[in-house]
Amino acid sequence: ADHMAHRKRESWPGLVRPCLDDSLSTHLLFLVDQSRSMAIADEAANRSRWEAVIKDIDESTAARERLKDQVTLRWFAFGADAKEATTQQLPDQKPELPRSAIGDSLDSLLRQSASNRISGVVLMSDGANTAGISPLQVARRFKSAGIPIH
Repeated sequence: ADHMAHRKRESWPGLVRPCLDDSLSTHLLFLVDQSRSMAIADEAANRSRWEAVIKDIDESTAARERLKDQVTLRWFAFGADAKEATTQQLPDQKPELPRSAIGDSLDSLLRQSASNRISGVVLMSDGANTAGISPLQVARRFKSAGIPIH
């Protein structure tokens, strides 16, 4: 019987072929605050917080290109919750949303990305949570799932 099992295993390699499955790739999520407080011009060269974020996104193009072979990059703008966007759309948007619900937006990211492996989240915000659930409460869920928030 062991001899037969060995023979069957020998025939498997012809039947088993590598398969690229997008569901196995990891996703790096970028969460960009689009609330009104991001319009405050208190950054270097009298830039608004929003302009500083957009500048950082523009200046990271080469780094993002290098990462594209390793992870799927996904971008989200948020106020009350996270809405998927592209790096091309973000510069045309304005920081005019009335709230900055960081906890709700992080929770929304988990729901929207439930079928994906998330390697991390890059939160681009002034850090002022003005609505919704506590960001610390949601961050604990990220931590228990092994997902870092930067």
